[in-house]
Amino acid sequence: MHLSRHASKVYLVVRRGWLDMSKYLRDLLTSAPNIEILFESEVAGVRGDERIRETLITNKKTGEKRTLPTAAMFVFIGGAPHSDVVAGLVERTDRGFILTGEDLFTNGERPKGWKPERDPYLLETSVPGIFAAGDVRFGTESRISVALGQGGMAISIVEQYLKTV
Repeated sequence: MHLSRHASKVYLVVRRGWLDMSKYLRDLLTSAPNIEILFESEVAGVRGDERIRETLITNKKTGEKRTLPTAAMFVFIGGAPHSDVVAGLVERTDRGFILTGEDLFTNGERPKGWKPERDPYLLETSVPGIFAAGDVRFGTESRISVALGQGGMAISIVEQYLKTV
């Protein structure tokens, strides 16, 4: 919700139906004019050059494919690191956990191909503008409170990032 106050459009891609959330939050999400919820959908891919530009979405029920303009992405997928959607795009461990922030450094060096003249933000992946929070991140304790805390932290990090684009 907070991000929708700063972005012209927010897409919430949900692999199933409604998430386990309160009626209050559902009402907030559905009443926000710039939030579009895509149920029964999956991210099929991402495109860009020096930063993310588009997200490819597939509806699992209808097979409909959409290409959405994208300036930043957060991946919130749950307990197992279902990160194949970014395989070959962002750096991951051999078990599929996404590397972010300081974990991207090797021998004090930024990730290969890193273009910005700054270090990656705490939740930022090896691709500027793609962020990860919760269980999909390398080194994160698999607890809902940790994922919620990182999600809250992500808001301020995205705001910081959006000032640079």
